[in-house]
Amino acid sequence: MHIPRSVARLVRRGDFDIRYDTAFAAVLRQCASVHDRENADDSWLTPDAQEVYLRLHELGFAHSTEAWRDGRLVGGEFGLGINGLYAADSTFYLEPNAGKVAFAHLLDRLRSRGFLLYDTRVTSGATRPFGAYTVSRDDYQVLLQEALSADVAFH
Repeated sequence: MHIPRSVARLVRRGDFDIRYDTAFAAVLRQCASVHDRENADDSWLTPDAQEVYLRLHELGFAHSTEAWRDGRLVGGEFGLGINGLYAADSTFYLEPNAGKVAFAHLLDRLRSRGFLLYDTRVTSGATRPFGAYTVSRDDYQVLLQEALSADVAFH
């Protein structure tokens, strides 16, 4: 994964205060809200699923990257960090570029801490510019075993 030049410029501008795990429940609610609006008939981020993610956060496995402006949460993402694997779950933004900047900071954090695998589950127009690509099941199994054997942590 890499950070596109246009996003790197946004990061350098410093329009957002980036925080980690300070408002996990709020990020989770915002992501669920966005997902519900987009997929009203097929929402996977149900209240039960949100409870599971909150418990995983309490246990130190689920994390949020948050973009704040003027004391207000305006974008972010959450996912699961297990050893050298970070599995992304959802992103939201209330202001343009807030989600992209949070994502860029997340990638830098994962890289600096030695994470080996960033799993987006599905490649999309939002993740392809960052270098996301599809791998075969066999290749994924190898990458996953390496990542899960790594001794790294999100914090």
